[in-house]
Amino acid sequence: MQIPNYLRVENEEIYVKAHEAFLEIYPLIPHETPLDKIAEKIRQKVILEALNSYNKIPSSGSLNNCKGQWNEFSYLYSAHSSILNQRKDLYIIKMGNENSIKFWQLYKPNSRIRFTDFLETLKQRNIVLRCSTPDFVLVRRSIIAESIPDSQELFGKALFDELKNIYKKLIDKCEPEDVISFISVKTSNRPDRRYQILYEANITKLASKYIHDDSHRLQFHAIGTSNESDSEVFSAPLLSSLPSIEGPIIDSDSKILTIDDLDAFWSKF
Repeated sequence: MQIPNYLRVENEEIYVKAHEAFLEIYPLIPHETPLDKIAEKIRQKVILEALNSYNKIPSSGSLNNCKGQWNEFSYLYSAHSSILNQRKDLYIIKMGNENSIKFWQLYKPNSRIRFTDFLETLKQRNIVLRCSTPDFVLVRRSIIAESIPDSQELFGKALFDELKNIYKKLIDKCEPEDVISFISVKTSNRPDRRYQILYEANITKLASKYIHDDSHRLQFHAIGTSNESDSEVFSAPLLSSLPSIEGPIIDSDSKILTIDDLDAFWSKF
């Protein structure tokens, strides 16, 4: 029996390589599967293969971490083809994690200098502002057009690597008006995720007060599956606007389950 290359054993625990598992299993999933169900189907397949190979289930921590990544990847592939078909002026890019890029590094150094100066004043007071990076950024296509992968290729490692790493081409390239919105994906398998998204929205909007102006206001959107509790949290106001409330921090919380949902979503911008 051949053991899948996405499983590894360390200290008698089984761990999953998220990228390798996605590449191997995603093409086998029926095309009509709702976007929010794809990660769970990959998870079930991984568990089955682990049981067949090792008679043991992968660690829950590894599976939970992978499921979040698989969900982002499934939205990424669908959003890539959808926005190319629906808009000529915009493009969506998957961000790296906070260790590989801080979201404000997308902006040109002269555009973000007021914010980085603010961070420096905090640092002098022994305050370091940390924030997980939002899942995606929506930008004007003109600044990244030459780096967008050929839409003729529908799947494969080459396309996967390009879509996953294209954010590197944006570093230090954006004027404030080039950055339209940050977007985070909401999944129902992590209830605490709603507060992470709320914090991301607060920090990006705080930065925008130093980087953007009223004519190019930064937006923040959540997409995916939300329940009543999520919607309640997402209706919270921007903290820096208190007590003079300016409205909810998150501009929209959209239920995105199909390609048709994505196609309609781009009309917000």
